Amino acid sequence: MDFKLFCKHSKNNINDNQLYFYLGCKNSASEKFKIASFDEIKEKIDNIEKYRPFSEREDEICAPECVLFIEDKNFFNRGNRYTFFNRFYLQDSYRRKLKKLFFRFLRSENKTNCIDKALRGYSTIEMQFLRTLSIKNGYNYVFRRKAYEIIYSRLFLRNLKIYYKKCNCDIRCFKDYILYLYLRCAPCLNKGQEERVNSVLGYRKKIEIYSKEKLFALTLCFSGKIEWPNVLNLYSESIKEYDLDISELENLISQLNE
Repeated sequence: MDFKLFCKHSKNNINDNQLYFYLGCKNSASEKFKIASFDEIKEKIDNIEKYRPFSEREDEICAPECVLFIEDKNFFNRGNRYTFFNRFYLQDSYRRKLKKLFFRFLRSENKTNCIDKALRGYSTIEMQFLRTLSIKNGYNYVFRRKAYEIIYSRLFLRNLKIYYKKCNCDIRCFKDYILYLYLRCAPCLNKGQEERVNSVLGYRKKIEIYSKEKLFALTLCFSGKIEWPNVLNLYSESIKEYDLDISELENLISQLNE
């Protein structure tokens, strides 16, 4: 019932108890954190691509490293370890980050906000892929979301792997399949940027023909880093290592931020 309608029926004689009762019921009935069923997730996957054989070189993502050095450097090394609770993810560089976060937490006046910000940055590609497909409401409930991602990622990916195998696909290419699906469906942090991505980079249905520079620019859109000033300086070493065209990157970033 709408609150105004509730007031009307009560003839403006609402006491505090009635008001608290109404607000309590409304709050209890609202869906703060809602996830899709596995059937709904499967339907979304089939709408992207039922399976991806990767039997030919041109079917593969042209330069996955341009995505992974930003999002998840150990993606191909972890095997069946899908969350950040593994030695490949929590290696020396991440231990150093955790140490910095620990001291930042001790100095912070708002402990909850500090933890929220830290948790937002620690998701594998598999965890990001799962939440993109399954979380309907409540993305900003960080603790619940992370708990869901950690608990269900293994179950979800294990069954997706079985499904992929039953489609007569080469199981050795399963990771390529996950990356392909992720790049097809991962949302831009700035929702309004999705339209510019399609016009500047091309529709993501053809993600496999994106150039290295376009893949890099697209990945920056996922985290919102595309809007950071001097973002290319942040990844200067990797850009040089993978021989990315700086002038093309600058042009793409400029167009995506218009």
